[in-house]
Amino acid sequence: MSTPTETYPLPVSIPTVSVVGEYRGPDGRGLAGTVTFTGPSLLTFPDADLFIAGPVVAKLDEYGRFAVTLPATDAPGMSPADWAYVVKENLTGITGSRTFSMLLPADTPDRQINLADVAPSDPLTPNYTPVVGPRGPAGADGVDGADGLVQSVNGYSVVNVVLNAADVGALALSARGAVNGVASLDATGKVPASQLPAMSSGTDSGTLNVRSYGATGDGVTNDAPAIQAALTAAYNQGGGWVVVPAGTYACATLPLRIYRNTRLTLAPGARFKRTAPNTFLLNGDSAQTFGGYTGHGNIIVEGGTWDMRATDFPTNPDMCISIGHARNVVIRDIELLDLAGYHGIELNSTKNALVAGCSFRGYIDTGGRDFSEAVQIDLAGRPSLFGGFGPYDGTPCEDITMRDCYVGLSGTAGTVAWPSGVGSHSATWGKWHRRIRIEGNTFEGGAQNAVKPYIWEESTVSGNTIKDCGGGVWLRTLDSSKTADRTDMNGVDKNASQAGTTFVIADNVFRNITGFSEAIYVQGEATGKWYGLTITGNAINTVGNSENGIRLFYAERYVVANNSITAPAGTGISQELVADGLVSGNRISGAGGSGISCVTTTDMMITDNMIWDTTVNGVHVQGGSALRISGNVAKGVGKGGAGYGYRVTTGSDRLTLTNNTYRRVASNSTHAINAISITAGNTNVRRFGNDVLKQGANATGTGTDDVNDASTTPNLSALDSGA
Repeated sequence: MSTPTETYPLPVSIPTVSVVGEYRGPDGRGLAGTVTFTGPSLLTFPDADLFIAGPVVAKLDEYGRFAVTLPATDAPGMSPADWAYVVKENLTGITGSRTFSMLLPADTPDRQINLADVAPSDPLTPNYTPVVGPRGPAGADGVDGADGLVQSVNGYSVVNVVLNAADVGALALSARGAVNGVASLDATGKVPASQLPAMSSGTDSGTLNVRSYGATGDGVTNDAPAIQAALTAAYNQGGGWVVVPAGTYACATLPLRIYRNTRLTLAPGARFKRTAPNTFLLNGDSAQTFGGYTGHGNIIVEGGTWDMRATDFPTNPDMCISIGHARNVVIRDIELLDLAGYHGIELNSTKNALVAGCSFRGYIDTGGRDFSEAVQIDLAGRPSLFGGFGPYDGTPCEDITMRDCYVGLSGTAGTVAWPSGVGSHSATWGKWHRRIRIEGNTFEGGAQNAVKPYIWEESTVSGNTIKDCGGGVWLRTLDSSKTADRTDMNGVDKNASQAGTTFVIADNVFRNITGFSEAIYVQGEATGKWYGLTITGNAINTVGNSENGIRLFYAERYVVANNSITAPAGTGISQELVADGLVSGNRISGAGGSGISCVTTTDMMITDNMIWDTTVNGVHVQGGSALRISGNVAKGVGKGGAGYGYRVTTGSDRLTLTNNTYRRVASNSTHAINAISITAGNTNVRRFGNDVLKQGANATGTGTDDVNDASTTPNLSALDSGA
């Protein structure tokens, strides 16, 4: 039996166990189907700097066999701990499926186990045969085991069975840390280890219930000190799992501080209610000096509703969750309501972080904060960028993922949707955020750009839905007009932008972009261009206020391909001061301007696009050199009465215009003035093979309506120059 090839083996620090199995029918044939192994939704391995997520599906081969290698369920340092795999058998042609739990300890002999050795029998099946065991001792009636009474528990016999807290591993009511217990903080503000409930060290030491530290969940009492005591207890024991049961927890003593190796879980029905201004949750203390990514990490925050009550604090800009100088952070499945001024989640100087399944609803501008993001990606450049703690060593963010989140309205009177869903708005010269992934989110109703990648590189925005927002994705190199941003960490003003490289914007849906900006805007500068872009597979439907579907400014070596752009008020694809670009396979309809425009461009290819019903031109070139326009189809363009099928103006050089098509649309009251129009001053034009006969405004077939070429000695031959 062959074992599937492991393309990306796990680090050697993570112990693994191989599981094998074989399924056959009564006649010996191999069964078909799968066996699925599901662990926690996300496992964190701090020592390996790795997250592991998702089920593993093992497919039976032609002999009904499978083999799969899985992380051990007791791997050291793993978070969460104390869990088991859920195994589900899905066998083709077999009615019903069996589901059971299974531990895979690292000390399994030979690090391999056969599933048949550990799968349980099912007493509910009709063929289950119970095994008769030994009878108990004689009861009061003299019959062995007949009365069924419990004879002893924990050494107590018959009527003397009275269990105390120690017998069942519980905490006595009088113990320190219990509901009625007393714990005194030491000089550092922490609960001394001697006063903590007895627990083993490490992240696998069980849970710390905030109710055991005095939290009431009544919505009135200030529960912040009790919750902080639980978080501090986790820190003091080297890590732990803090659990918040259902209830409403008013919090006035803020911020709460969470430390390394801590998991904070709000159970279903749990609600944090802010009752005083300040950041709600911060990873560490104000005086700490952990640089780089060495601060408090290996943190999970999950679940519950976090109510920031913006309408009660409309002039106090505050953060909900603020993370800095950290590694390995997960924030998932939280509902964040009604924040004023700043950000729902700030990730600053953070590496390896996931924000997943969260909803961000409701925002109030406290004054001059109409650009705030629900999730901000920032760097430790200066105190004004991150007020929680230092050092301000310029550490950026890396390897951040935001997925499956929602940003929109809460419905609370006086609030709006967040202006922006995710992004950055500050910089330090010489620094970049890298490998940021924005995937599968929905952004709805924001007044500005939904996604703002500012000084991000090697990053991806894909599979998102952006609806009823002012703008879509605004990709920006460093803004040299901002003195603070163009200054490096040594205080030197570089007086320039900086280049950005490698970015993918793919498979997003944009609907009703209201016109604060374009659906997709790539903005560079002469001193800081964008290089290596891919913009593909996006669906754009309706862009208002004369804005374009896609616009590129100071970009080079890019691809804009296979996008669908419908009804932009401006141009479908607008390009200016760009070079080495390929614009291909796009479908553009109903543009208020031109379909595709190029202004002062170099070494460009515009090929195989389809353009319908634009008000002005199909393709418009203004200036530039070494341009190839071929294989495009323009139908019904120029319907505003002052446009052209293919228009070349303003001194272009070395233009090739071949194999393009222009067609009139009879239902349009007006048509393009010329199918092809090339003004005087353009040089080295090669034009041939275009299908435009009798398609000009008057359709006379004389050529004056179809083609008006005033360029200098155009080459009309398909042969090589000079042939």
